Amino acid sequence: MRMVPNHPARALIDECTRSHVGDRGQLMAYRSALREQLDRPRDERSLDLAGAGHGAQQAKLLAGAVALAGLPGIEAVELGLGCQGYGFCQHYALSRLLGVRGQTPPVFFGRSGPLALERLLESVFREVEEPLAGDVAVYVEAGEVPHVALVRSVDGDRVTAESKFGFFPVVLRHELGAVLTEYGCRVAFHRLVEGAALRDVRAVLDSPLADEPGSVEG
Repeated sequence: MRMVPNHPARALIDECTRSHVGDRGQLMAYRSALREQLDRPRDERSLDLAGAGHGAQQAKLLAGAVALAGLPGIEAVELGLGCQGYGFCQHYALSRLLGVRGQTPPVFFGRSGPLALERLLESVFREVEEPLAGDVAVYVEAGEVPHVALVRSVDGDRVTAESKFGFFPVVLRHELGAVLTEYGCRVAFHRLVEGAALRDVRAVLDSPLADEPGSVEG
């Protein structure tokens, strides 16, 4: 477990996300509509939800994505509605790692809760002290996992990661500490065990799990 320095851009990131999230009820309705699309076969999805009555919320999130990409310590790797097809943070990190970004199997979306993630980390990953590019960075706060990112480069103590922040339609490359304050300052690094592949991840997610009250959507 590594303690991440409190990045000076955190307050700006917090304010940016807060000002572009919008009404909670509208956001949850948008989430439901998005999940409905993500559960469909890839060639039947429509990630532009403006025609489904979510134009205002969608525009607000897009504006937030642009604003986030302009903050210190952050840059956009990809920006636009197509990024919604990657799901939330853990979906993006896993699909990017396994080479199926944008083709994420539905099982990834069906099992997004903390128990599924814990099972994955125990089964097909091993925790490591020193990160390498391609490792998964798991943010831990108050015993929970609010965010998951993919390590892209390591230069001494400086670790650069790639991730999605919640609902915002953008993939961001950022310093490890340049995230929302609610993600915390403790990060554990996990490495896919040698020989593990997509079929192993799917096998873990397909196995019976207890009821999962929450989900990782950072």
